[in-house]
Amino acid sequence: MLDIKIQPADFSDAIENKVERIVAAVRGEMPAVVGNLLAYILDQKLSGQVLNQRTGNLKRSGFTEVVDAGDDTVGYVSFGRTVPYAAIQNYGGTIPEVTGKLMVFERAGATVFTMRHRAFDLPARNFLESSATEQEPVIREEFRAAIEEAVNAK
Repeated sequence: MLDIKIQPADFSDAIENKVERIVAAVRGEMPAVVGNLLAYILDQKLSGQVLNQRTGNLKRSGFTEVVDAGDDTVGYVSFGRTVPYAAIQNYGGTIPEVTGKLMVFERAGATVFTMRHRAFDLPARNFLESSATEQEPVIREEFRAAIEEAVNAK
């Protein structure tokens, strides 16, 4: 007669080791994932497809950040540290009336100098969330591949 007994302790070290490798793989993959998402936004949204590029300031203001907070690792793609109008370009809104401040912009190929402008509405030109939605399958695959590699590592 063959008597086989499997004790949870026999596998606990192996399972715990795999969990640690999976968490490390996800944390290690996060900077690449947010970097790839930023590159997608710059190449597919901010190079004339969604917004017309005038100065390139909005495009240059893009950055990524990865934050490890306890058990959570969160990746961010953001714009606007140096460009205060980034959020209004993405979500839309009202530009308030301005008087007494010199503003310079281009209209119909000519440079316009003005000390005032009326309030106006700017439509939403979503480039952040739409990019994340479009890239979701790619992002999932990047994490899946990193996890698979961690699980299969010897």
